[in-house]
Amino acid sequence: MPDNEPQSEPASPGNSSNVFDKTLMHSSDTLPSAESAHKATGQEWIGRTIGKYKVISVLGVGGMGVVLKARDEAIERDVAVKVLMRNMAEDTVALGRFLSEARAAGKINHPNVVTVYEIAQDGPTHYIALELVASGSASEELESKGPYSVAEATRITIEACNGLAAAHRAGLIHRDIKPGNLLLAEDRTVKVADFGLARRTAADSMQMTQLGQLVGTPYFMSPEQCESSNVDHRSDIYSMGATYYSLLVGRNPYADSTSVMNVMFAHCRSEPPNPRDISEHIPEACAAVIRHAMAKKPDDRYQSAAEMGQDLQAILAAISGVNVVLPSQS
Repeated sequence: MPDNEPQSEPASPGNSSNVFDKTLMHSSDTLPSAESAHKATGQEWIGRTIGKYKVISVLGVGGMGVVLKARDEAIERDVAVKVLMRNMAEDTVALGRFLSEARAAGKINHPNVVTVYEIAQDGPTHYIALELVASGSASEELESKGPYSVAEATRITIEACNGLAAAHRAGLIHRDIKPGNLLLAEDRTVKVADFGLARRTAADSMQMTQLGQLVGTPYFMSPEQCESSNVDHRSDIYSMGATYYSLLVGRNPYADSTSVMNVMFAHCRSEPPNPRDISEHIPEACAAVIRHAMAKKPDDRYQSAAEMGQDLQAILAAISGVNVVLPSQS
């Protein structure tokens, strides 16, 4: 999220203020004060052992726990270990969500999805051992280097679509697709990460929220998420379109909005953002993909991540942007 992240305000356009107000309470982003507390707790793990893993360093913090770099000395492999905060482990809802993330991701075996090695408990400590993706996220690269080239932004999004398609085939909806959840391996392979908001599509699905609650990151939320309506896999496609926009231009969709509520209102009412308004060198075909993916009505979007990936492949094959024919438009 950018430094000038929108601040909350008491009212929003239209009659959606009650829904939009709740986002500040349920955004997946962590407030700085909580982050500082988590870092202090995370440092305490360095040099200790969790299960069979010897902790080396703290990789990051999240709303529910810390992510540690650790060593599986039995097979000489470095892993990422996500540890649930002990005070949250006593919260049955938080614990259920933490374990649901692991089970959801563990159902998927795909090169573009972070691999789950183990779900375990060491005394009172609940943890997940994951594939270590050490090169950082697309969000971090955007912050340090600015927007990607059209070719690289398109390639990253294609691989993310491949991973997302695998999740959808497993009956899972990610619900928080954004540049920060696209990790980049040393060979530049994209890994979709953080299924903490994932839910199953079946009627007996794991419920991450109660009625009226919102999950996800406002800049990349689908209209149905913003309105706290039922979502399906096409909500992820909307977020993927918003992510593609961000990779191309180096800024979040609707970044000029002055509050979180206005960002969400824009997702529901405004036209999809056009990357060519930022840079005329971006091909019109890229803008067409974003318009299609970010259509307000799910029925008007790509109906699968694979379908979106096909259009992106066409762009990559003719990256000059001249006479590109998108399969979905042919």
